[in-house]
Amino acid sequence: MKKSVIEAHRMLSNTYGEVAINERTCSEWFQHFKNSDFDVEDRHNGGRKKVFEDAELEALLDQDSCQKRHDKVILQHDNARPHVAKVVKTYLETLK
Repeated sequence: MKKSVIEAHRMLSNTYGEVAINERTCSEWFQHFKNSDFDVEDRHNGGRKKVFEDAELEALLDQDSCQKRHDKVILQHDNARPHVAKVVKTYLETLK
């Protein structure tokens, strides 16, 4: 039951509709399987490395709780509409 990329994509589209993968992604997976790469787990694709580990960040936040984001929020007219700013500011203060 060997299928081409186009046939497989058509079957996926008929089954899953709008949420189906596109033909390009289907083609990439066919290439992976053709190369005997059956690992379907997400891979790290490079990009910027983490500057610190989550445990290190947690330790920093435990040391100095004023480093939390909601303590540093300043709502200005250029980043929050005036009729929303007060509601947001009140909500953020309840999180302290």
